[in-house]
Amino acid sequence: TFSSSLSNLTPTPLHSLAERHLCIASETFRIFSALLNALKLLKGSALGEWPDAMYEQALARFSTHDTDAEVRVCAETIIGDLWVCATDVVHRRDRLEWETICRAGAVKVITCVVKEVPSALRDMWVNRCMEWVMGLLKRGGQMGKIEVFQGLDVLLRSYTRGVPAALPSALIPQIKSFLLTSDIPLLSLLALLLELTLTTTFPEIESNLLPDVYCITHSLLV
Repeated sequence: TFSSSLSNLTPTPLHSLAERHLCIASETFRIFSALLNALKLLKGSALGEWPDAMYEQALARFSTHDTDAEVRVCAETIIGDLWVCATDVVHRRDRLEWETICRAGAVKVITCVVKEVPSALRDMWVNRCMEWVMGLLKRGGQMGKIEVFQGLDVLLRSYTRGVPAALPSALIPQIKSFLLTSDIPLLSLLALLLELTLTTTFPEIESNLLPDVYCITHSLLV
């Protein structure tokens, strides 16, 4: 109902996106996130020019090394919101945002975008994100582990031309070190791989993971 007033409403908060005061900058990004989600049914031309300006401000935050962590997270979130709510605005860009958005905290952003607008993405993009998420898995650690597993699940389902033949042999050995009774949801990830690409996945599971799977399924903790 207020879409006709956007040209009058947005200039002042757009200016605040470049504010050096951390709270002002982060809260302004959150305001635009809420606005985008409220207007997600509108097409880019109806939104006006402010989504483009917001995109540029987010990129500027990524390119600055001294950007506060909270502001960076808000900028990552706004990129995800732009892809979900104003896809035609960012789709024509060169996707530089994904070169810099790949940080551990951005797994949720990528997962959200892939889940909400899979038709706007190509297998090449999905594959690059898959490689990045697998890199996070390789580093180990417990922080964000659940988000990484969820991201892998969504990415695997997003391939339009099938899972690459070489992916199971690269992913399954990395999963092995996490396959414990505390991470049973990983079994569903293996089941998904079997469903999507049985021929290349089964030999890898049989040779690398089958004893571990047997131990987990027969554990008294399950």
